[in-house]
Amino acid sequence: MKLKKIILIYIMLSLYTATAAKEVSLDLKNTIDRAYGHDYELKNSQIDVENSSKEVKKAYKELMPKLNYNGNYTNYEKEDKIDSKNVSEYTENECVIEQPLFQGGALLAKLDSAKQTRDKKNYTYIDSKINTKLSAIDKYLRVLVSNEELRVYQVSLESLQKQYEKINRKYELDMVSKTEVLPLNTRVLNLKTQVVEAKNNIAVSETDLKNFIGISHNDTVALKGLESKMYDISKINIENDVKYVRNNNRNVKMVDIDSKVKENEKIIARSEFLPKVSWCYSQKSGDENTSNSTDDFNWEAGVAVKMNNFECGKSMDEYKIKKNEVEKAENLKALT
Repeated sequence: MKLKKIILIYIMLSLYTATAAKEVSLDLKNTIDRAYGHDYELKNSQIDVENSSKEVKKAYKELMPKLNYNGNYTNYEKEDKIDSKNVSEYTENECVIEQPLFQGGALLAKLDSAKQTRDKKNYTYIDSKINTKLSAIDKYLRVLVSNEELRVYQVSLESLQKQYEKINRKYELDMVSKTEVLPLNTRVLNLKTQVVEAKNNIAVSETDLKNFIGISHNDTVALKGLESKMYDISKINIENDVKYVRNNNRNVKMVDIDSKVKENEKIIARSEFLPKVSWCYSQKSGDENTSNSTDDFNWEAGVAVKMNNFECGKSMDEYKIKKNEVEKAENLKALT
């Protein structure tokens, strides 16, 4: 029985230790870093960047030669005749190297689209990172401002409370009238209300910050204040800044990327009307298990041509759709 109590007490102490509140000291940089690590949308955006880089590698590899192996084994229940030979089993091996020579521009268009998409994912990631940083700064400042408001209210309340106690003491001695006491009493009550509101604002803003950077609700946070700096605004060149923003605006660049991707999709659709040419080289060996067994080894090299001749206008419809998408993208680009 005593052993069960000891075990129960040990478990309760372990749970208490695990859930015990601790103070977390934060400065602005540490808060931003925690936000980066806790923002799952930012993590997903980073994964998209990695995947888009892999898509570029895949597109490059589409231009490279391909090596394929084909193997075939057949066992006949009864001997069969193949090329006038009695065969009981047959094994065939073939290695084929294929190099695309002309695909109607589709492979190069796919490569360019992959690069454009990678750039767009990079811009999206940068935007996500900036938004996460700004949100972390905003939430951090809200906690600091709420604490500063509480400090100001408490200092004002303390000063006003002393004034009220003096005037109220005079009122009790019939040295002043009630009309002189009531305004101070009202101001004291208003400040007490503001103190309560400031404390509530601190609780809300701290909870919001904890959720955003992944800190337990049981923990308390101690925020480091910010140092104010003075900047010489006379050195700011507004015209250069505006020019820089126009030339490096990510939204404009992303619209331009969308336009290029649509143009590449049109090229890919148009390639369906053109022949596909590839260079091929193969080596084939076969072995027939016969009474007079022989080994064959052959190599072949040549050019393969494929072309869609008739699809009831399916490729043409697809091409027209992509062409219209290009026009839409150009219209949107013109607005920016």
